[in-house]
Parts: sequence; structure tokens; C-alpha cells
Amino acid sequence: NRRTASVRSVGYSDLFVLSKKDMWDVLKEYPAARVRLESIAVKRLEKYKKAPLEKGT
Repeated sequence: NRRTASVRSVGYSDLFVLSKKDMWDVLKEYPAARVRLESIAVKRLEKYKKAPLEKGT
């Protein structure tokens, strides 16, 4: 499952793409980042569950 996002930078930026395996490897090394990402994901899922379904989806 691929996701897309639009991003604007106010200065020079580097964009990196991680494979799923590489992402898990990084999160093993940085458990605080994993906790933070999981917290964000839970909040988004809760918000999604509460949102009414859009027509045509």
C-alpha cells in the first residue's frame, strides 16, 4: 500500500524513501520514535472511525 503526500519546503530539503524493512530496522534502534508514530497512528485511526463516510467511496 503506497501513500502519497504533498509537501512544501521553505528551504533546501532532502527527501528519503525507506522500505518497510528499513523502517522497522530504524524503529528498533529508536524505540521512542516508534512509540510516537504508534501514538499518531492510533489517533488517526480513532479520528477516521468517527468521521462520516464520504459519498462515492
